[in-house]
Amino acid sequence: MRKIYDLTAPICLENNEVRIPKPKSAEISLELIGHDLLLSGTKLFKYLSNSIKFEVHLGTHIDLPTTFAYQSIDPFKIPVDFFIREAYIVHVERDYSKKSLTLDEVREKIDPKEFTELPRERRPTLLFKTGMSRYWCRDNQRYMNFPGLSKSLVEFIAYELEPPFIGIDAISIDRTIEHRSLSLYTNIDEEFINILRMQEYTALLGHDILLRKNIYILENLDMREIPSDVSRGLLIALPLFRFTSLTEKSVLITALPCRVIFVPEPEGSVGEVVRKLRTLEKELSGIVV
Repeated sequence: MRKIYDLTAPICLENNEVRIPKPKSAEISLELIGHDLLLSGTKLFKYLSNSIKFEVHLGTHIDLPTTFAYQSIDPFKIPVDFFIREAYIVHVERDYSKKSLTLDEVREKIDPKEFTELPRERRPTLLFKTGMSRYWCRDNQRYMNFPGLSKSLVEFIAYELEPPFIGIDAISIDRTIEHRSLSLYTNIDEEFINILRMQEYTALLGHDILLRKNIYILENLDMREIPSDVSRGLLIALPLFRFTSLTEKSVLITALPCRVIFVPEPEGSVGEVVRKLRTLEKELSGIVV
């Protein structure tokens, strides 16, 4: 039986609190929900339920260009097959205490033709396995010392490969002292957004380069179980929620929490599997109007 890998990082609980690196935040509570049955006047219909309040950049998620207000993305309009595609895994485990991952380290592991010879919408995604997954929920101090991608590597991805999105088994592709995003600000005014657009936001330069090119960023993957000899397969990174607005006023969604599944080298080529899934999606779209 073919091994299927769940690359979704768990949300770790400790003494009823979510154990996560700062400045991320989450709250999970248990509530008794229900109502009195008025007809009988005596019997209670209630059930236990959890309420979850969390920042959407927590756990495994996809950063959208709206994270830095570059453009408005309606996640509801992103086709399902965008999240289902061939994936290449670049194994780059090493000691990252001193420097970021460089282009020289991965150049020989990536064949640009695998990307450039395909239309952009059909190009594979690129996943970096740095080995940081082993520290998630176990040693936050080490986990926050994540590698990040060097500027030269990010520019190579953005201007030569141009995949629809990339992924990494770390909290961010940018190595920063303080990992911040617009979603951490509760009140965002237009003046602040304009200031952010005009300045060189060097603290998150990798995000800046990729998101301006409309290349999404899949972060906080759990790749511990991926063997070193597995380098390609089918990636399914489906958002947990489908956001849309019932009014004309749009809602600014900056990231999509995801459940991510990886299947190494499915039977038939990965491209054939993706094409079959896209055909099925079109058939279903014709039925469900």
